[in-house]
Amino acid sequence: MKSIFLKSIVFFAVAAMLAAQDPAPPPQRITLPFSDPSRPKSLTVNIPMGSVTVTGYDGNDAVIEYSGRVDGPHRKARPDDLPPGMHRLDQPTNPIEATQENNVVRVKGGSWDRLNIQIKVPKQTTLELKTMNGSISVGGISGEMTIDAMNGHINVQDASGPVMAHSMNGRITASLAQLSAAKASSFSSMNGSIEVTLPADLKARLKMKSDHGEIYTDFDVKVDSATGPTSLAPDGGGKNGGGAHTDRTLYGTINGGGPEMQFITYNGRIVIRKK
Repeated sequence: MKSIFLKSIVFFAVAAMLAAQDPAPPPQRITLPFSDPSRPKSLTVNIPMGSVTVTGYDGNDAVIEYSGRVDGPHRKARPDDLPPGMHRLDQPTNPIEATQENNVVRVKGGSWDRLNIQIKVPKQTTLELKTMNGSISVGGISGEMTIDAMNGHINVQDASGPVMAHSMNGRITASLAQLSAAKASSFSSMNGSIEVTLPADLKARLKMKSDHGEIYTDFDVKVDSATGPTSLAPDGGGKNGGGAHTDRTLYGTINGGGPEMQFITYNGRIVIRKK
């Protein structure tokens, strides 16, 4: 028992010493003014590894803060990387590339860097956000949003623009303050639940489908009479006729109908709440 205790002390002491030698870098900040604040603005983010948070504010610039682990070719050199008698000349590097041109801010991350990126943009900004492995959060934006998180969750709060949100392996949560009467919204996930809160007086046409889950709502949904389980032949049929599958899609309207809103998941439930 005493031997195990001493080994534990040595382990934690070594871990603390290594952490002190290689502390996490402080968050970095980049501020990019939009070319013409009076014109429509756009933000495009593509981060292979890491999380993205975008918040709307009353300023005119895009303010980008980032931190995280750098695992790419610009990582810190190990002592055994150095040839005998040599010292390393560090080249200027940046784990993200951020540019602004024609009122479009583009942020791109390296293939191996796991980053945590927080961005503030004017509220009326169009968003196009994408991560391969990481979650995406958006708050206080009234522009159009296209959000794609391949392996991560999506969270949208206090949004006023149409939302197109898709996750392959993650849940989607959203709360919308209002929506355009002319544009559709869509929420879809292959393996994840979808929970969306909508204004009580929203007029919309709903398309809802969960292959392996339930659909819940506290809205008074008028379900289309044509809706119901339907056995469909597979496309093309095949030489032996293949099989058939059941279409579980529900169509309905709230408050008389309006722009279409899609809620589709393969493995997960759908919850549509009234604000």
